[in-house]
Amino acid sequence: MFRTLFVLLLAAAAPSSPVAAAPAGLSAGAMTYAVLPSGRYNVTVLGMLTTTCGRAIEMELAKLPEVASASVDFDAERLDLTVKVNHALSASALRKTLHRAARIINLETDYYVGGITFLP
Repeated sequence: MFRTLFVLLLAAAAPSSPVAAAPAGLSAGAMTYAVLPSGRYNVTVLGMLTTTCGRAIEMELAKLPEVASASVDFDAERLDLTVKVNHALSASALRKTLHRAARIINLETDYYVGGITFLP
């Protein structure tokens, strides 16, 4: 179900700009992105089982050259993500990074993006 939701989120997004409406079930401020331009974002991450899952996500995101900082709040199922100035992070790179983190933890789970909110 979550994988289908993420595919629908990506399918609705334009190649380089945010889409105005958030799908049902996401917060009112959530938007879908194909590319996250420089700035700060709250990303809802679904599928985490332990705080170790959040740590693995932080470590994998820190390896990406586009990411300035990443911090996971396990209880809120939220990733606070900052994309570097003059850089952009693709939604597919974010998805692949979450998948890599899930494989590292090896708890037979996967992590999914439930929504992305830009923080001005």
